[in-house]
Amino acid sequence: MRAFYSKVCRIKHAINVSNASASIDIGGEIMSVDVILIRMSQLSKRRNMLDKMRKQLPKARVNDTYGIRKGAAEYPDGFL
Repeated sequence: MRAFYSKVCRIKHAINVSNASASIDIGGEIMSVDVILIRMSQLSKRRNMLDKMRKQLPKARVNDTYGIRKGAAEYPDGFL
C-alpha cells in the first residue's frame, strides 16, 4: 500500500509541475495551465451564482394599494 501511495504522490507532483510550467496563449495573453484552472473554477462559481439569481422571482408587493404609502420603502434584495 505504501508503494501505491508513493506512486500516486509522484504522479500528482508531476501533474502540478506540468500545470505550473506549461503556458497557453489565451486571446493574446500567456497564462499557465495552473492559472487557467483556477480561473475556470472562479468563473464556474460565478456562473452558478448568476444562474441562481436569474431563477429567483422578483419581489412582489404584499399590499397593492397604489399611491398610498405606509411604512418604509420596499427595495429589491441586494439593492442597498
